[in-house]
Amino acid sequence: MRELVDSAALLADPEALRGRFAEDGYVFLRGLLDPAVLADVRGRIAAILARHGWVDDTEGTARVTGRPEDRADFLLAYREIQALEQMHRAAHESALTAAASALQGEDVFCHPGKFVRVGFPQPFRQIEPNQEYLIAQSTPRMVTSWVPLAPCPPGSGGLAVLPGSHLEGLRRPDLPVTPEFFFHVADDDPRWTSASYEPGDVLMFHSLTVNASLPQESGQACLAMELRHQPVSRPLRSGLALPHMFPKLPNWSVLTEGWSDRGWVELPLGVRVRTVPRETDFERIEFQLMLETAREGA
Repeated sequence: MRELVDSAALLADPEALRGRFAEDGYVFLRGLLDPAVLADVRGRIAAILARHGWVDDTEGTARVTGRPEDRADFLLAYREIQALEQMHRAAHESALTAAASALQGEDVFCHPGKFVRVGFPQPFRQIEPNQEYLIAQSTPRMVTSWVPLAPCPPGSGGLAVLPGSHLEGLRRPDLPVTPEFFFHVADDDPRWTSASYEPGDVLMFHSLTVNASLPQESGQACLAMELRHQPVSRPLRSGLALPHMFPKLPNWSVLTEGWSDRGWVELPLGVRVRTVPRETDFERIEFQLMLETAREGA
């Protein structure tokens, strides 16, 4: 598998950083974030998983000892994870916001709904090939950041991307899954590109860049955050202001009880919100993307 190109040196040259992003559809930034901040978040998530009997974290490795019985069982733990103020605060680290702003050439904000990936060992992908725009349907200028919370060498369920795929347009889903966001790309496609990740590394990619997780064959839970940034000048689809997995999880008024600062899940002043449902018809999504791309110059 091809190796991600480290673009950390281009942070001092935003124009060059944007040029690489425009060409490849991603930038990989080694050591962007403070590993100590991420280690604290990782430890809190692992402690929740340990209380549910799924990992043994006595050696700080989240060794898998069990797994959820079903989706409802997992949601009990995921509710606790989504209620972690430290996780939401970490998504607002200044280095990450600055990198996302440099890519956009203007001020950005982090979507309130943040994904936490908890991967258990399995011989297949946890996340099938997809494009973030098809899922989020906010703006083509949205950028997704994949942030590993623990070392993620090959075989540990890390993320891979297809460089340049953002220039090929929106792909029609073709896998019989619900929701139907996914499509087939061969595992041995020579374009797949990934890395041996360490805490502090960040992979940022375009809303149309094809991405997927790799099979996880290690005995440790793969823990990562997926965060989305977009320009403050672009409207946000209303559903993206809600917690990930809402309404299966409660709203922010419940999840943020006892927090010192609820600003981590609030929108900045001036952000417009579009109260529209997520579209399910592919042709309509494709037409919407065409209009937004023409209007925004994305």
